[in-house]
Amino acid sequence: MNALLLDAGNTRLKWRLADETQLHSLAYDEGFESVLRSALPSSVDVAYLACVAPPRIRDIVQRVLLERAVRLSEARTMAQLDRLQIAYMQPAHLGVDRFLVLLECAALQRDVLIVSVGTALTVDFLRADGHHRGGRIAPSPTQMRAHLASLSAALPASGGAWSPDQPFATDTDHALASGCEGMAIALITASLEAARREAPETELWIHGGGAQTLLPMLPQACMLPSDVVLRGLARWAGLPCSDVTGYTPGR
Repeated sequence: MNALLLDAGNTRLKWRLADETQLHSLAYDEGFESVLRSALPSSVDVAYLACVAPPRIRDIVQRVLLERAVRLSEARTMAQLDRLQIAYMQPAHLGVDRFLVLLECAALQRDVLIVSVGTALTVDFLRADGHHRGGRIAPSPTQMRAHLASLSAALPASGGAWSPDQPFATDTDHALASGCEGMAIALITASLEAARREAPETELWIHGGGAQTLLPMLPQACMLPSDVVLRGLARWAGLPCSDVTGYTPGR
């Protein structure tokens, strides 16, 4: 069966064929629909979609897929699947992207704190037995800075650098980087400490477009594969999955 896996996030679409490793990505820029039409395979047996994108983008993606897929199946968050049991009383309130990452990570049977750094910064605590203990949501450093820049022209939306050894900056762009990234680091560190009070061997796994920026300040963190949502989507769809013993999150 020719299956296409797609992850429609807040700012871009990622996709790959289920039996291939090449990952494609496309931002929701002007001309998104026309570029997407030329970029996707001309025909597939089934398309599996995970979508947290705005309704306009969801409509475009679904329309293009229905033109070339015999069947379109959209993933939904479930209270329980395989080893995973989520903590949310109302499953629909947990984003499907977070659910699919949890589903993939549950197969590894480890106590983990999973951090996604994208439009939002999300934190989820997952026990080795597959029980999701809950999560946290905050603005990502990029969104913090974008919001501050929208309020004052004197506060640039990007630029600057800092390190934990030098948290106090001597220029505005460095101070913004230290403040916004530092807030994210503080939330992640406090969450990891809380998780380790319950499970002392809890590991820190991180992914998302903004993860690389925070990684130098999180020496204990390991990177998840960039297609981790698609891996979880394949697992949700019942497709042959990656050998979970064949990869371990790493730098």
